[in-house]
Amino acid sequence: MRKGHMARAWTVAWLVLIMTLGLAAVAVAQEASTAAEPPHAVFAIGDDSYTVDGVKYDMDAPAFIREGRTFVPVRFMARAIGVPEGNIVWVQARHEVQLRMDSVMVQLRVGEPRLWRNGAPVEMDVAPLNLNGRVYLPVRYLAEAFDHQVAYDALRQQVRIMENDRTRERERLRDQSGDGVPDQTREQLRDQTQEQLRDQTQDQLQQQDREQLRDQDRLQG
Repeated sequence: MRKGHMARAWTVAWLVLIMTLGLAAVAVAQEASTAAEPPHAVFAIGDDSYTVDGVKYDMDAPAFIREGRTFVPVRFMARAIGVPEGNIVWVQARHEVQLRMDSVMVQLRVGEPRLWRNGAPVEMDVAPLNLNGRVYLPVRYLAEAFDHQVAYDALRQQVRIMENDRTRERERLRDQSGDGVPDQTREQLRDQTQEQLRDQTQDQLQQQDREQLRDQDRLQG
């Protein structure tokens, strides 16, 4: 009886070991597959340059880490993931960055730990920064908002941005049709921009009214 229990115990132990080794092999294979795919863009911590498809470009400020997240100047980050130069907009009244590529519109505001993707809020654990007049965005959240994958190479201290089937398909459509934006989506984005401008103008008028009231109060006092 005791020998039977021992045999079953050894059998279970072997099965557990085999399953563990199998899972480890799958994980290693997946990691090797990911590592084998060349990144679309690479930012190195402390480096004032970055690469896109192997081509090196200079930045006027380096990438850095804060609160466990990598930050990059907005313009260079946007260019790296393919946002056209004309679709990178800074709205001073809102301290807001607006980025548009294909049918995706992303908005981020300095100091607010969230972004808006086509109007839907996405919570972040860090907020965009304004340092010495330059706006920095968290790489991972912005890249993922445009459907890219992000990995951090701790050994090389690099953030690696990868394309996938969705981003490649968008790029293919963009090459075929110019900017890749369907007419209906383009109209929606135009209407959204006009609405934002109206809101901005209203905010400015309300601010002017408040300032005039304060001036009147001071004169009466």
